[in-house]
Amino acid sequence: MTSSAPTAPSRPLAPREGQPTVLLLNPSGWGNLGDAAILDATIQAIRSHWPSARIVGVTLAPGDTEARHGIEGFLLAGRSLSGYGMIGRPERGERPMGNRLPGVTRLWRIPFLRQPLRFVNDTALTLLAEPGHGREAARLVAGSDLVVAAGGGQLDEFWGGPWGHPFALYKWGRLARRARVPFALISVGMCELETARARWLVRRAVGQADYRSFRDKVSSRRAEALGLKAPLPVVPDLAYGIPLPRPAIPVGTGSARRVGVSPIAYRDPRVWPGGDPAFFSGYVQRLAAVVRGLLADGCEVSLFGTDWCDWAVVEDLRAVLTPAERAAVRVADTKSVSSLLEYLVGLDLVLASRLHGLLLAQRAGRPTIALSYDLKVDTLMADMGLSHLCFPIANASADTLLAAYREMVPELAAIQGRVMDRVEAYHGRVMAQFDQMFGTGGLLSRR
Repeated sequence: MTSSAPTAPSRPLAPREGQPTVLLLNPSGWGNLGDAAILDATIQAIRSHWPSARIVGVTLAPGDTEARHGIEGFLLAGRSLSGYGMIGRPERGERPMGNRLPGVTRLWRIPFLRQPLRFVNDTALTLLAEPGHGREAARLVAGSDLVVAAGGGQLDEFWGGPWGHPFALYKWGRLARRARVPFALISVGMCELETARARWLVRRAVGQADYRSFRDKVSSRRAEALGLKAPLPVVPDLAYGIPLPRPAIPVGTGSARRVGVSPIAYRDPRVWPGGDPAFFSGYVQRLAAVVRGLLADGCEVSLFGTDWCDWAVVEDLRAVLTPAERAAVRVADTKSVSSLLEYLVGLDLVLASRLHGLLLAQRAGRPTIALSYDLKVDTLMADMGLSHLCFPIANASADTLLAAYREMVPELAAIQGRVMDRVEAYHGRVMAQFDQMFGTGGLLSRR
């Protein structure tokens, strides 16, 4: 990774006086612990500089945001989309519009009408939902001191299409510009944008920012290819800024190796766009074979999730194990960031697929094997020097994964040392960026 941001945190600053208002934009609220860790790290950084700051999480589920993070919540958009659903609070007047116009469901089944109907449907519903939500959002922005798109893969249209998060970022950036409030995108990820509409919206959203940084080299290069001008600095994922509940312990200190396995709902037809039942069933069977092999090697195996939809896959995996295997495999309670980190620091090794299932394990000083479903996972493992332990989810066999595990066992302590050194450097760069945002002379001090 390269970056124009400082590579080490500045000297700790004394807490400052006043009560600025900071809006944190993040498409979270459905229980993804990576997004939750990003928000927790950012909230703690703001509080370290401004203990009395008013922080508002602008998310998909304000109720969850308030309960999980202890800050105010505000609805990110005025309507729900498939894969980009809003969970409003009716008692507070939050009733996000649904994702279909009345009367189009039957026409939707006609193949040659589907594409034009989708355009008309999405455009019309956005126009209907925007006036009310936009007025409330404008009032919130006008009374704020900084609007921050806080980490995560926010430059993406996979969940919800162009009228999902690309439009949301464009809208909030435009509101900030009109209100002359600083707008920043910090350590965001950019995925492939398939439609011209999404590319246009993302280019305008990022172009409106007073500061922007990207979480990895691939995202920065994609931003450059989109026509965005330098500087396009790379600053690691904000989740590296989360503090650990206790110091990371050396691997291999127990009587048996403790291995955490985290399934993912990739191509699960119940939740994943374009789901594939045959592929998903085969994936669960392969993962079960890996668990059997780990048990046969004398490992203590536990299963855990980092997103709400993955817990159903945990149960799918348990269902294909024998009764004796199920009894031997523990299911970890990792429904919060704190419980996840407490669990991770006690493991020797993690096998996972989700970006933050791997990243948070590395933050906890754990060696990792990735069963990768996306380029962002490949990039993370390469940046950590672990490309040789990254395998494609599409075709990596159980035998391949078990062979990789067995080959790395003698090197676990050395791998842990390299991971912890790299993570410590990333942590410092993230904290330096937080100082840039919230410290003396930072964006939060410019209002």
